[in-house]
Amino acid sequence: MTCSVAVYDAFPVDLLVALIVCPAILYLGVAYEVPPSLYEISRFLGQISFPIYAVHFPLMFIFNFAVRKFGVPGELTIWLFIPCLFVGCSLLFHLFDVPVRRYLSDEFIKRRPPEIQHQPTL
Repeated sequence: MTCSVAVYDAFPVDLLVALIVCPAILYLGVAYEVPPSLYEISRFLGQISFPIYAVHFPLMFIFNFAVRKFGVPGELTIWLFIPCLFVGCSLLFHLFDVPVRRYLSDEFIKRRPPEIQHQPTL
């Protein structure tokens, strides 16, 4: 979000984000208890956070190419991109991330020495 701040010299903004905004977000994330009414949405956002981080940048280029090709107005682009990003990353999480993690976990457990195979994992 801070990248959208239009300043000639971005150094002060970057420094402010690095020294104040990011530590504040981290502190609030650790100190804040999610109320039960927000648990499901928080869980969903947590699940798709890494896929969003991993694919948002290349997806922006693909999406921008597509909307230009179809003549979508520029101000409408972000309103189309965000829902597509959330849906796409949710699919990526459920169809790719979960099965790959399950497979890798199973392979890791198979390769453990016999004396530690039956110990519970955290």
